[in-house]
Amino acid sequence: MGKAAILQNQTNIRIYNQVRIIELFKEGPKSCSDLAKILNLSNTAVERIVDELASNNIVELDKNPEGQNKRGRRPDIYKINKDFGVVAGVDLSGRDAIICISDLDNNILARDEVKNVFIYDENIFNEIGEKIKRMLQLDCCEGKKLLNITIASPGKINPTDYSYVYAPRIKDYSKTNLHDFYKKMFGVHVYVYNDVNIGLIGERKYGKSIDNAKNVFFVHIDITAGSALILNNRLYYGANGFAGEINSFNDFDNISTDLNNWRFLTITDVCVETREQANRDPSHPLFNREQVKFEEVCDLLESGDPLVTRVVEKIAKYEALQLLCVNNILDLDDLVIEGKILLLGDKFKQMIQKYYVEFDNNHNNAKILFSNITGNAIILGTIYQAINRAFLRQFEKIIVKKSNDSVFKLDEYFHDSI
Repeated sequence: MGKAAILQNQTNIRIYNQVRIIELFKEGPKSCSDLAKILNLSNTAVERIVDELASNNIVELDKNPEGQNKRGRRPDIYKINKDFGVVAGVDLSGRDAIICISDLDNNILARDEVKNVFIYDENIFNEIGEKIKRMLQLDCCEGKKLLNITIASPGKINPTDYSYVYAPRIKDYSKTNLHDFYKKMFGVHVYVYNDVNIGLIGERKYGKSIDNAKNVFFVHIDITAGSALILNNRLYYGANGFAGEINSFNDFDNISTDLNNWRFLTITDVCVETREQANRDPSHPLFNREQVKFEEVCDLLESGDPLVTRVVEKIAKYEALQLLCVNNILDLDDLVIEGKILLLGDKFKQMIQKYYVEFDNNHNNAKILFSNITGNAIILGTIYQAINRAFLRQFEKIIVKKSNDSVFKLDEYFHDSI
């Protein structure tokens, strides 16, 4: 929902300003006068909002503010109350499921993983739940209320009830609902988002590759691949909420020998193609191998192995062509690549840049950018969104308490904070 639509009544204006103030508190402690100057609001209006947040324990006085002159009357400095509660973020996008517990000031208190998962089933989901329970009992988390669990999952997810429309990495996906599963286990709010959409938010918030571009294509390439879009400075979901599922057209066991299929190649494709080529060369160190590890490919590429270099160059040509096709359709500012594919290193990046220019007959201006938080964009975006949802839920409670409107639902107006 756009700003104009949100600011149609006083309740929404108050929530909108609460959101803005919390975003500034995320940057560090501030006084009400600091906030008023930044937001161009009156001191009285800001003090009223901050007092309300403080009375609900969302923010608190900073008793030991840094850099303050001790002479004269000092303004009160407020900060986010780190002890208000914690959120759990779960990233199911890669080979390893990542689980993090964070406070509301974006400090990651605990992290764990479930290793080597390709297909998720009920046993894995139970294991993730048990890990969350154990993490909540750690000294850094003990006694702090779990506010929500936010999950970044591969696949097409219905935004209204969090059911899966299509998710090949989720066993029996049509019968699986992670919202219901974890809500029953923990009794808290649970949110499930497409992993790559969340990754784009993480990239924009914490990465250095995207500046203030208003039109961005973001592709996450790991054992699978997916994409997300920012168009006109807003995350674009599409008519049915499924924009970005570019690799859902075809499922191949092996990569194509031509460049006619519409999909990005993954690290699985890199390993399969390397194995196939190496098995034709008895002198190669990977000859007669049933399985090739991605780390081995990276090491051989770095050492200048000719066979691996040819394979990676083929992959780079393929990725460059896909990026060019996307940009020819959408005319973007930036094209961002993120994911473990970037562990192939600078040689791979240079190949992509080279072939993008070589294939380009339209003189495109879009820049190809490479994430500097590879492997972390999705979990960071998940935690960021979990914290956003936790704050929005508290704002909803404040409105309900003040208005005695027990049916007020914040999502009706704000829908989503990303």
